[in-house]
Amino acid sequence: MYKEENCAKITGSAELRLSVMKAKDRMGIARAFAMVSQIGITMIVCVFGGVWIGNWLDEKLGTPGICLIVCIFIGIIGGFMNVYKLLTKGMGNKK
Repeated sequence: MYKEENCAKITGSAELRLSVMKAKDRMGIARAFAMVSQIGITMIVCVFGGVWIGNWLDEKLGTPGICLIVCIFIGIIGGFMNVYKLLTKGMGNKK
């Protein structure tokens, strides 16, 4: 009888530890998904911002797409810089 009670206590604590580990895994997955989403949104906003500003400048200046190309590259570079900042900030929080 004594052995059965101890087995139940051990099993219960193991199940509790397993459920806590699963909760931590879910939080890790949610944080990873949030980081990936934020990276994607950052890149899209920067590139589309460059396209919008480039088109607007081309209309105002009457140039045939030169400002568009330049602003797209500026948007891509700005997007990668922001992604780098996000990733280095995210890595710094884990330490």
